[in-house]
Amino acid sequence: AWGRRMPWGVSDANPPDWLLALERNDEKLNELTVLRMLSEPMWIRLAVALSRSTHLQRLIANRPLSRDALDALCAALPQSSIKFLSVGSKDMAEDDIVALINAAGACEHLTGLDLSGKGVREAGAAAIVALLNGSDGQ
Repeated sequence: AWGRRMPWGVSDANPPDWLLALERNDEKLNELTVLRMLSEPMWIRLAVALSRSTHLQRLIANRPLSRDALDALCAALPQSSIKFLSVGSKDMAEDDIVALINAAGACEHLTGLDLSGKGVREAGAAAIVALLNGSDGQ
């Protein structure tokens, strides 16, 4: 049974079982916590799989990600059925945080977005206020 998965490392050449399960929309994979660094190709594969998943409800990956990986994740969120998301790191740029907040606002199933430890500053706070008020944070 998958249930909660806590992957400790990944290889681009040999994708981990959890990623393959997510890509095939395994109904048993409903929570995923990534504890190690992901390469940009793995982030992008995760994002594509997330956009197709109807079972994953929680994704926690508090790790650095490139802008391309973030863009893939932001594009996936509106199509996903994710309910809780905590991604990124303290080193996220302010525009990356705003992009994530705006993408989260387009995800109809999302009820929790953890931005703790992400260094949210003025533009990020304004995007949060706009999201809570129901307008575009741009």
